[in-house]
Amino acid sequence: MMLLIAAALIACVGLGPALRLLPEPPADTPGAETKLPYADLPGRWRWATRLVIVVAAAPLALRLDPAMAPVWAVVVMVAVPLACIDAATTWLPRLPCQIGWAMTALALIASAWTNDRIDIIWMGAVGGGAAAAILWLVWRLRAGLGFGDVRFVLITGAALGALGWPAWWWGMVAGTALGAATGIIWRSRGRRDGFPYAPGLAAGAWLAALAG
Repeated sequence: MMLLIAAALIACVGLGPALRLLPEPPADTPGAETKLPYADLPGRWRWATRLVIVVAAAPLALRLDPAMAPVWAVVVMVAVPLACIDAATTWLPRLPCQIGWAMTALALIASAWTNDRIDIIWMGAVGGGAAAAILWLVWRLRAGLGFGDVRFVLITGAALGALGWPAWWWGMVAGTALGAATGIIWRSRGRRDGFPYAPGLAAGAWLAALAG
């Protein structure tokens, strides 16, 4: 599964330059005035993020169906670093999410083409759309989620959908549970602002992929 290892290597090498290029939210966005700039994320965090990327990619390379490698390479390259950014800043930048959507769409097509499985495309599309619809409803209820989580889950939801509906279901359940646990811990520390939900979503998807 060299594709997953290559994706991890690209993500690790490109992390620093990507942080420098990421646009900051508009100054009039609520909370933007207290946000740590992406380019100022400390070196310790950057090395921890690289470790998380490698730890995420290695077991996937050993366990995952090769047909799923392109889709999950996007998770490793885009979703995992984004989850780490969310953990550090509680913000999910829009541009990398949008790039992740395009990469996921291309990866689904590549997986379907090389494995003669057209179902991979529609399962991934439905999985991503359903996951985003669920989080959009939660976001509308103002349950502590930001709209960035809705954008983010399109990537992990599509990757889970491509694996099949049992994986999608358990990945979403695990991600929701882990995200809720993060929120409880966040609130128990006296924080009343938004909390990082993407790490739970990414971890839940990763666990479901390994279990499948």
